[in-house]
Amino acid sequence: MACSTTLLTPILAAMSDPVTRANAATDRRYGRLAALAFACIAFLGCDSSTSFTSFRFVDYELTSGTFNGNPLFFGADPSGHVWADGKMWIYPTTDHEDWSQLDHWNAWSSEDLRTWTLHERIFSADQCDWCVNNAWAPDIAYRNGKYYLYYYFLNDGDQPRGVGVAVADQPSGPFVNVSVDGPLVDGHDPSVLIDDEGQAYLYVGHVIYFLTEDMTHIQKENGRNKVQIVEFTGGQPLGGWEAPWVFERAGKYYYTLADDDYRQLRYYIGDSPIGPFDYAGTLLHKVSGLNIHHSIVQYGDRWILWYHVWPVTGLGQRRVQGEFLTFEEDGTIRPVSVTTEGVG
Repeated sequence: MACSTTLLTPILAAMSDPVTRANAATDRRYGRLAALAFACIAFLGCDSSTSFTSFRFVDYELTSGTFNGNPLFFGADPSGHVWADGKMWIYPTTDHEDWSQLDHWNAWSSEDLRTWTLHERIFSADQCDWCVNNAWAPDIAYRNGKYYLYYYFLNDGDQPRGVGVAVADQPSGPFVNVSVDGPLVDGHDPSVLIDDEGQAYLYVGHVIYFLTEDMTHIQKENGRNKVQIVEFTGGQPLGGWEAPWVFERAGKYYYTLADDDYRQLRYYIGDSPIGPFDYAGTLLHKVSGLNIHHSIVQYGDRWILWYHVWPVTGLGQRRVQGEFLTFEEDGTIRPVSVTTEGVG
């Protein structure tokens, strides 16, 4: 008997809501709700509109090692970068079945996309007075010999929440907090881009912030933060959306995001890092799980999409996967298929 995911729409919609997902960190009832939905999808089958990419629950373990294809190591919201050492670096959410225990970040590096080295606790809540837990979805940038980690804490209770920045001399840290007085900006899922003229931008949701030269503050204009509201043309994101990732290729700026209740990757293309961005197509069709979060980075002469997949049961224990991208002559991206081969 087949089970169409349309029958699970109310459950999946509820679990896709950011407030519900935040509640899941402290109320295990939400985890049970998700487990019920995913079990139905996994064991009874799913309709053709949803790609099943999840895996079964396994013992949680973080260790350096070699991975033959997808999935790779445990983690979520992978931010991929290639630094001067030529290695591929990934900065993911550490992830855990209980999101309230997420209080730090690790990093991973590889010289061949198969063997990965774990760099533990590059930054944690105990290095930041306003930071508590629910540490999600970082990004990182390099400038003037320094590495800048843009981190996000949702935090429990009445603690402030938002994006902060920490700095290090090495890509593996240790990172030292710069945002000592509180978050740099509100919002989550930061993405950072430095254009060819040296201007750095911080993308958070539908807002583009102009970073200062030192990468640690927002420029001011008439006494307020200098910002640009993202303008989409040719079609708006579907339903709830998050996880912007912006990159430049061949003089074009690609604004990619997770929409359709955070489970599908689509993209827009613009001539400027601040838009407007014109709708260009679907990058990865809707997947199973509560959300998808990604990054796109050039590695040698290839481009790679990094993203995460969910376990069949419950929250947490997401794992990182990678796929090669193909760009058409007109600059559009060929839609990606989820594979077990990956990029290794």
